[in-house]
Amino acid sequence: MADRRQLPKPKGRADYLAQALAVEGGHLFIGGGGWFLHYAPGATLRGYDLSVMKTRCVEAGLPVIDILRGAHKLPIPLPFVMPMVAVGRPPDQAPWCSSSYAPLAHVAAVCRDAGAEVINTVGGQPHQGEIREIAQ
Repeated sequence: MADRRQLPKPKGRADYLAQALAVEGGHLFIGGGGWFLHYAPGATLRGYDLSVMKTRCVEAGLPVIDILRGAHKLPIPLPFVMPMVAVGRPPDQAPWCSSSYAPLAHVAAVCRDAGAEVINTVGGQPHQGEIREIAQ
């Protein structure tokens, strides 16, 4: 597992997005606190320009989980009951709870079942689309 301190320092959002596309479990999570780009083990970039970042990630083929889009089936907010995504690290053994690391496909399925919008996953597995040049 690569340590985030060993990775080259990204110079802009395009570099962060390229790292997220290259790492197992890399994804964009959109929730009540804005967006969170998970691009390396233990490393997250966050911001609030939801539509801009979501569009960039979708176009690049990065998996996107948007719980603002209808994830209201659970009595407890979704981030408190779903496991964390294993980004650049091996997942914990099942069964998974809110304090364990699970594969992205499992977390995406949990979110989709709760009504969230899940993009760029095919059959529950992350799908890396064509990577286009991404504006800074």
